[in-house]
Amino acid sequence: MDKGEVKAGAIYELGNKFDDMLTSAQREVDKGTGATLALQEAVKKVAALAAAVDKDLDEGIFSKFEDPMAVASLLKKQITRACSVLETGAISAENHRLIATGRFQAFHQMVENMKKLHDLELLKVQAKRAQEAALARGEELPSRGKPVGTAPAPSIKQRRLAEESAPPPVVPAVKTLKKSRSRKSSRR
Repeated sequence: MDKGEVKAGAIYELGNKFDDMLTSAQREVDKGTGATLALQEAVKKVAALAAAVDKDLDEGIFSKFEDPMAVASLLKKQITRACSVLETGAISAENHRLIATGRFQAFHQMVENMKKLHDLELLKVQAKRAQEAALARGEELPSRGKPVGTAPAPSIKQRRLAEESAPPPVVPAVKTLKKSRSRKSSRR
């Protein structure tokens, strides 16, 4: 087993772990979506209770109380509070869903990148095996890049040292023209 196969195996294992995280993130997105929808539906149901309070008030159900309007008002106030709490929960669930969606997209991208890297490493391993097989058969491999026997390009340090040791360039003298000081003479 050579280095390329080890790298491909490690990338494959990482890809599997990211895939598990992707599945978990998808469940979180689904859970957030369900919670948001359930809480939004609950807000509608609880808000409908305010209409039921008005109906009960009209039917005289609250007439046994000393002040039926105060009781109905108190009930509506509590219903409004319940709706507010449920709406806050729905907003929170939606925010968690958005976060989970971002996490899902990140893991999805990571899984795709790991797949590409794994495939690339497998191609490298296959190419190396084909090259080794060709050498074993006695075939000559095509050279890549520069011909055999040529030196590599000079490094940055070598180029800088060569520039420093070179004599300074000769700059020819520049002849300057005198300008006349008066403007009157230039107009004529």
